[in-house]
Parts: sequence; structure tokens; C-alpha cells
Amino acid sequence: MKSIRAKILSVVFSVTLFVAIMVIIISSCCISVLNERDSDIIFEHVSSESGNNIEAIISEGERAVNTLLFYAKDQLDDNADKLTDLSYRQDFLNKLKEFAFSQANNNDSILSIYTRMNFDYGSKASSFMYLKNDRNGKYEEAELDDVSKVDPRDKNRVAWYFEPVNAHEAVWIGPYDYDIFGRYIMSYALPMYYKNKLICVIGVDIDLKSIADAILNVGIYETGKAMLIDKEMNIAYSEQYQDGLNKKNFSEEQKRLMEAVEVSLAKKHTVKYGPRLTHSKLYAKRLKNGMIIVINAYTADINKSQRFVLICSTLVSLAILVMSLYITVRIINNFLKPLNELTDAAGKLSEGDLDVKIEYNDNDEIGKLSKTFGMMANSIKRYFDHFHSLAYTDSLTGLNNKGAYEIMVGVIESEVEMGKAKFCVIVMDVNNLKQINDNKGHEKGDLLLKRITQCLRETFVGYPLYRIGGDEFCTILNHNNPNPLITKLHNVVDRYSNEDEELFGCKYQIAAGAAIYNRERDKDYKTVFDRADQAMYEDKKKWKMNQKIK
Repeated sequence: MKSIRAKILSVVFSVTLFVAIMVIIISSCCISVLNERDSDIIFEHVSSESGNNIEAIISEGERAVNTLLFYAKDQLDDNADKLTDLSYRQDFLNKLKEFAFSQANNNDSILSIYTRMNFDYGSKASSFMYLKNDRNGKYEEAELDDVSKVDPRDKNRVAWYFEPVNAHEAVWIGPYDYDIFGRYIMSYALPMYYKNKLICVIGVDIDLKSIADAILNVGIYETGKAMLIDKEMNIAYSEQYQDGLNKKNFSEEQKRLMEAVEVSLAKKHTVKYGPRLTHSKLYAKRLKNGMIIVINAYTADINKSQRFVLICSTLVSLAILVMSLYITVRIINNFLKPLNELTDAAGKLSEGDLDVKIEYNDNDEIGKLSKTFGMMANSIKRYFDHFHSLAYTDSLTGLNNKGAYEIMVGVIESEVEMGKAKFCVIVMDVNNLKQINDNKGHEKGDLLLKRITQCLRETFVGYPLYRIGGDEFCTILNHNNPNPLITKLHNVVDRYSNEDEELFGCKYQIAAGAAIYNRERDKDYKTVFDRADQAMYEDKKKWKMNQKIK
């Protein structure tokens, strides 16, 4: 048959465990939904921010080309037929060169800016290009490919010319590896027409590394990374493939990645993909030049906070379960505790522990007994403290008496024997106490001793003070610089003496002498005390001599 205690504990444990499990399940579901929503928002925000950074670079390149086109049209006006003239064509290109140079210097992301005339005009005065020097960051004139001598199918050499011409509009080309520069670049070029006749192609090249920061510095979770995909679904740039990767060389995992990218673009939402152990989540966004920025991270990394909260909620539930059982046990033992406390308190009191306390404060019979017992213990402690005070405190001054002083001397003697002693003794004696006792009475003498006590407390803050004789005092310091304190003491006593001269009928002072313990020559405490005492008498003689002179 179960006891009442066992039955209560069983019920409390079952109910608390059920509630804990329900809390864990509900919180896990809620956290999962919130975590999924928050991760979607984070993915979209980061991809938008990174995409905006890249599009800002793209827009700068487009702006430079369009501005140069408008300038060229303005310069050409209705004189396009004159371009067959070498001199006029040379002058036209020189004006474009000067304006293009200024455009490039106002745009840090441009690697090169160029213009290529329709090669029907001939090879002379047909093109120019400004290329940024990696060493000094300045734009210098460089030679542009002669497209009339290159196979149009060689996209890495002349796509910047033939693609905008064939499309009859501005196009973004690449990214591609341009052998002349030895770089991985993107190009933006547009054709300029006059009366349906091609005049020239104007374009800029952008080093793909100029957008590396927008890709490599993406901060999303711990495993979050970004990559740039071109219009043909090749990897254009990523942390792993900084020179790009053609889709012909894709692994199965990369193929699944591209399928997920297409789904994300179509749904305009995050997509999960991959096997269970490497399950990932991505978000894809198409840029204005047709390229795609992709942000992805492992699902395990995304759900780390969810797991952390779930673990915390489980631990909290377990803590609540343990606490419930603990409180239940405390309540069950409520009737036994006060009796145990009383028994323990009586035992401690019999052993001399007068600080015993009973925490039980209820108003029942046991509570009243506990209060009575506590009052008895407090009364005994007050009497004991009173007798202790009488034994070690000077009744007139309230300072430590000679009994307390001798205890301290015993402690110091032990430290001297162990070689750990470090102290300084100041011995003090009141001047003119006898004269005041004789002339004004012992009441005034006692008042003077209290005044001297006030001076000592004001001077030796934090140090023990002892009255070791009628008008003899002592203090023990734990450092080796007593002179400033003695000077301060004399000044304090002088101030009070000037104020009290009429009260006592004369001035008073306190003679003081100090000695510092020296391990090499001092064998015990008394040796140090005697030196301090002798120095005190020298100070007393000096003060009396000064009084006679006055």
C-alpha cells in the first residue's frame, strides 16, 4: 500500500510531465513555423541587398556607355556622312576619347571603355580604348582588337562588337575570359546608328572581381554563401569557382542546385533541395542584365536557433518538473521541518553557538515554540556580547582595552616566529593630563581623554586603537610609513587644543613615537615597542621644551 507521500508525488509527477511534453510539442511547432518565415525574409533581404550592390555596378557601366552615346550623337549631329573623311573621323574620335576618359575616371568599377567605328570606314582612326592600370589605378590608352581581322565566331575576342550589332540594341555579354586582358569580365555594348547605318559600337568592360565583395561577403547564417550565374545557367562566380564553371562540367549536386534555382525564379520564393544529410535552402533573383544571384545555406544551419530553443524549452520543462517535485517534498515535510530545526537549534545552543536561528515563523503551536526559543537564544547572546564588550573594551574611551591589546601582541609574536611579520607600532601619551586633573578635576581629565580618543579616531581611520594605560595609547600599522600619520595627529590635536584652551585652562598635546619592525635586528614585538616608547618620550620632551620657550 502506497503512502500518502508516494501518492502525492506520483500525481504531481504525472501532471507536470504531461504539461512539460505538451509545452515542448507546441513550442517546437510554433518555433518551426516562425523560423521558416524568418529565414525566408532573411534570404530575400540578403539577396536583394547583394543584388542591389551588383546592379549598382551594372548601372554605372550602362550609364557611362549611354552618356558617351548621347555625347557622340550630339557631336555628330547631321554630319555622319563626313565620317568617310579621315580628318573628320579622327577629330570625332578624339572628342569621344576625351569624354570617355572623363567618364571612366568617374566610375571605379569600369575596367575599360572603348569605341569601335564600323570597319567599313577603314582601319585608320577607327577605334580607341582606355584600360585601367592595376598598379596605379589610372586609365591608359590601349589597343583594341581589330574586329575586321578576327573570326566573328570567336566570342571571347569579338562578341562585344558583333552581338550588339546583330541584336541592333544594347546587350550585356559574358561573363567570359578575355584573353587580351587575361581576366574574367562582363561587357556592356551598344551600336550607334545614323539613318539605319552603323556608325560605331560603344562599350565598357567590367572586371568580374569588382563584384566579388558583393558575393564573397554575404553574411547569412554560418554556412550561407552566394554565387553568380550567367544567362546560360553557367556558374559565373562563386567562392569555390572564382573563374566560373561551365554547366557541361556540373556534378549531380550542382545540377540539382540549378534545378532548384529555376524553381525559385519561377516561384519567386525560397526552395529546399538536396539529400537529407546535406539538405539546403536557396533563393534566386534575376538581375537586370540577365544574370542570377543565388543565396543558399544548409537547413541544419538555418534550424540551429530552432534546435537551441527546443533544447532550452526541454531543459526548462525538466527544471520545472524537478522544481515541482522539490516543492511537493518541501510541503510534505513541512510538519517535520520545524521540529528538526528546534532539535538542531537546541544542540547548537548547548555547544555554545549563540547565532542559531529558526526559520519557521508560522503562527501554529510549533511556530510559537520556535519564536520563544529564538527569543531565549537572542537574550543569551545579548548577555554574552555585553560581557565580551566589558572584557575587551575600555569603558571610558570605547577603544580596545589592554586585554584586547595583549591578544593582538600574541598574534604578532606568532607571525614573528614564522618570519611573516610586517608591522609598525606607534606609542602615544597625553601631555598636560596631570595638570588638568590637578587644576580642573578628574571629570575634566576624563573629558580630555575622550577628546584625545576623538583625535585618534579621526587620524587612524581603519587601524586598531588601544588604551594600554591611564593616558597611554597604542596603534599597530601594517605598513612602513608612520610619519605622515603622526604629523596629521599633531595637527588634529592642535586644532582641538586651540578650541578647548578655555575649557581645560591650558593647551594639551599628545606625544607620539613610532618604530618599524626589522627582521634582522628585532627578535620580538617588545623590542619594537620599546623603540617606539623611547621615541615617544623624546617627542614629549621636545613638546615640553617648546612650551617653556613660549
